Amino acid sequence: MSSDFRAHFNELSPEEKERFFSSLDDYERDSFQDFLAGETYYHGFHQQMEQFNQWAMSESLKSVTPFDHGGYVMGAGFNPSDTMAHEAHQMHMDFGNSFSDFGSTHDSFNDSFSSSFHDSNSMNGF
Repeated sequence: MSSDFRAHFNELSPEEKERFFSSLDDYERDSFQDFLAGETYYHGFHQQMEQFNQWAMSESLKSVTPFDHGGYVMGAGFNPSDTMAHEAHQMHMDFGNSFSDFGSTHDSFNDSFSSSFHDSNSMNGF
């Protein structure tokens, strides 16, 4: 519908366009001119989005294609995102291992405490 209106408006004579614009206040005039330019803006935006989509598709294909067939070299040390992911995983694993070491230390403390408590109670006749 908007493209039909634009086509009709563009067919008006210069005098009819001037009469139409003179009936509008400044805000309406600016809004209408933005509306008329919108198709040009939309076409440029649409073209820009198409270029971006083509680039993104190309990059995503390269990221899953083996290096020998034109893909990227992947892995820790080759690109920042892989390196950061690898380091984050290592930190997570190190934290998990230190936590499980703490748990085994905690368990041995509990075991020694309960055995000494049991020994003292057995000496007291409990």
